[in-house]
Amino acid sequence: EFDNYPEESWWTLNEGTNSNVIYSKQYDDDSGWNGCLQPGDYVFNVFDYNGNGICCANGDGSITLTIENETVFTATQFGYDDKFEFTVEGIDSGDVNADGSLNVQDLILIVNFILNVTEPTNEQVSLADLNSDELINVNDIIILVQIILNQ
Repeated sequence: EFDNYPEESWWTLNEGTNSNVIYSKQYDDDSGWNGCLQPGDYVFNVFDYNGNGICCANGDGSITLTIENETVFTATQFGYDDKFEFTVEGIDSGDVNADGSLNVQDLILIVNFILNVTEPTNEQVSLADLNSDELINVNDIIILVQIILNQ
């Protein structure tokens, strides 16, 4: 929600610390943005042309960043700009069943994929392809066994 001078304020969402803007929003409405971010580092930036943020003497505005229903950053009095850096965690490669650990259950799933007992989802294909050769095969099993034994 913007203050009484919404034309002065905007925000951007950038990948990492570079200038690759994923999304930018200015004062045209207060609807916000919903999106799904890939695992990685991001920077949420807020700006105000007049340098007085978006609250208090100029109205009660704020810009809020919410991730998975949790408010992680709110900007109100921030001068010309403010930023919040955050990381979206992903599932570890090899964790095919997405239970948070690499174990024999993941190996069994990969074997079942290779033997065509079970059809993997696109995400499971990505997680099971440990050597990134775009195939699920015995090489991926060997890599996962090595990872499990070295834990």
